[in-house]
Amino acid sequence: MAERRDFDASEFADHLTAMTDDELFRLMQDLEKESDDVAIEARETSDAFAKIVLVETAIEDRFPGQLLAPYKRMAAATNGGLREYLDEAARNFFCCGS
Repeated sequence: MAERRDFDASEFADHLTAMTDDELFRLMQDLEKESDDVAIEARETSDAFAKIVLVETAIEDRFPGQLLAPYKRMAAATNGGLREYLDEAARNFFCCGS
């Protein structure tokens, strides 16, 4: 298991502003994959989900009014990662209810 470090949201958000769009999109993909590996019991203390929210906000700030559309287009075009994620979420929702 990875060693727990203190997460500084402000510092992370500042780091995001210096990234290119491609770097930001790749980071989002990496964080989505990382979040898949977080045990249910650890989700409330995992930094992965907080980072995802900050990256989402950074994307929305760069592309006002488009929400995450630019990221979704890139993910669909490069490897279908987001499509797979959404398909899996839909299967889990309909399979197991929510």
